[in-house]
Parts: sequence; structure tokens; C-alpha cells
Amino acid sequence: EAPAGMLVSPAVLGLIVIAIFFIPNVVGNWIVKPAVAAVQPFMYGSPADVDVHVAAWHGHITPELMMTIGIVIAGLILYGLLPKWQGVYRAFPEYLTLNKLYDSAMVFSESGTNRLSRSYMNGQIRSYLIYMFSGIVIIVLGSMIAKDAIHVTMEGTAPIGAVEIGLIVVLVASVVTTLIARKRLTAIIALGAAGYVVALFFVVFKAPDLALTQLVIETVSVALYLLAFYHLPKMSRHDEKRKFRVGNALVAAAVGLMMALLAMSAASQKALPSISQFYKDTVYSEAGGGNIVNVILVDYRGFDTLFEIAVLSIAAIGIIGLIRLRLTRKGDSSEKQ
Repeated sequence: EAPAGMLVSPAVLGLIVIAIFFIPNVVGNWIVKPAVAAVQPFMYGSPADVDVHVAAWHGHITPELMMTIGIVIAGLILYGLLPKWQGVYRAFPEYLTLNKLYDSAMVFSESGTNRLSRSYMNGQIRSYLIYMFSGIVIIVLGSMIAKDAIHVTMEGTAPIGAVEIGLIVVLVASVVTTLIARKRLTAIIALGAAGYVVALFFVVFKAPDLALTQLVIETVSVALYLLAFYHLPKMSRHDEKRKFRVGNALVAAAVGLMMALLAMSAASQKALPSISQFYKDTVYSEAGGGNIVNVILVDYRGFDTLFEIAVLSIAAIGIIGLIRLRLTRKGDSSEKQ
């Protein structure tokens, strides 16, 4: 048997169940009603408006109640007559007993799951990423198709000009270069170029704070990639056959399609109107500022800006650390010479 310490948690849960049986509406008023009001804020103005009455028994004879009573009665009868019918159970062969069947099922399931896990657990991260991305695509796209949630409209979107088209071309070229590059340095530079193009998109769409954060993070990430890949072995493509590459391309295209449909469907089916008009109407009267961008950054979303500044500070510390590390190593080597 388990020690007394391990029996504390089930004993507490059992006592809570017994207590709730005698005071059900305390739980209903303090937990159930606020939870329902929080999940359905448009249906209920306050928890008191939720019409929920919890009781141990509401006075109705239901099939579920009769089944429960029947199980309890049958169990008591079988327990009382245990000496008379236990011999019948012992007459069964051991391999037909419930305990033996349960043990055999556990052994079979354990060996089967081990074989199943060994069939796809090959120790390669890229394979695990394919499994995860494939599962995400199946779940998200399947849910959107089943719920008829795919609805794309271009109404209210910003116009696309020559600048945006040029940035898209550069972004696609950078991504393609990253995929087909045979040298790590080329792939890392192309990936950094894609990140800088995203920063330019932020500039075009009037988000200078995001552009600055993207520029700093992209610079640090490229430096870290270069540092990490410098110590890794050379890339090996001996197992990248046509079937492997086609499978990766299909998964990548499915993930891109999923994210595009998800983003466009979410933008096309807004449950509530945009909050941007609220900023326009209250930027001067409520916040007392004339520059809507500065007021949003400092007043309306001050905590978000605060943590963006923290991200920039951490990135700056990382850059300084990398520079000082390099300078220190050079100084040590010159002193040894």
C-alpha cells in the first residue's frame, strides 16, 4: 500500500467531494456562475444573472440515477455472497482470468507502443518538425474546413504599390536562396536579408517600433547563427533524395497556405469593429497628445512598449558581450605571442 503521505491528496479530494454534496450552491455561486459569466460576457452582465442552480439531487428520477442505484445494489449483493460464487471464478483457467487478461494487455500495449515509437523516432529534429507541422496543418485546416471558416475578402485592405511588390520579390528571393543554398554562410545571409525585408515592411506600414525591434533582433540572430554554425560539422545531403525534398516542400507549402488562410479569414470575419477608430477619437481628449503613434506607444500600450525596450536592451547586451568576447580572445592571443 502507498505510504500515508501519498494518501493525503486523494483524501483531500474525497473530502471536497463530500463537502460539495452538502453545500453545492456555495460552489455554484462562487465558482460556477463567475466562470459562466466570464466565458459568456455578452450574455450575462454579472454572475448573479446566471441562472444556475446546483443540487445534489434535483428531484427527478433519471435513467442515470437508476443505473447508479442498480450498480450499488448489485455490488452489495455480490460482496455479501462472495464466498458462494468465488469458487466459480477460481474454476476458470488462469489465462482467462481478468487479472491475466489485464496484464497481457499491458505487456502487449507496451511492446506495441515501443515498436511504434521506434518506427518514427529516428533522432532527427527535422523529422519531428515535419510530424508537428503536419499535425498542426491537419488540425487547423481540418477545423476551418469543417466549420466553414475559410472566408477571404479584400475589402478594407491597404493598396499594394510598387514598393510592396518589390519587397515581396526580394523576400521570396531571399527565402528561396535560403532553401537552395549549399553553403551555410550563403543561407544565413539570405535568411538575414529576409528578416530585414520584414523590417522594411514594418516601416512601410507605419510601425517604426516594430521595425527597430526587428532590425536589432535580426542583427543579433544572424551573428548568433554565424557563431553557432561555425562550430557545427559540414552539411550532409546524402539522404536528401527526391522523395524527401518533395515531402518537405509539400509540408512547407501546406503550412504557408494554412497561415495565409488563417490570417486572411481572421481579418475578413472580425467579430468586433476595429479599435483604431477609438484611438483616433480619444488620442487628444483622453491621452492629451497630438501624435497618435507616440500616444499609443507610451499611454495605451505602455507595458508592451516597456517589454520591447527590455528586448532591445537584452539584444544590446548580447551584442556588447559578443564584441567584448572577441576582443578578449584577440588580446589573450597577442599576449601569448
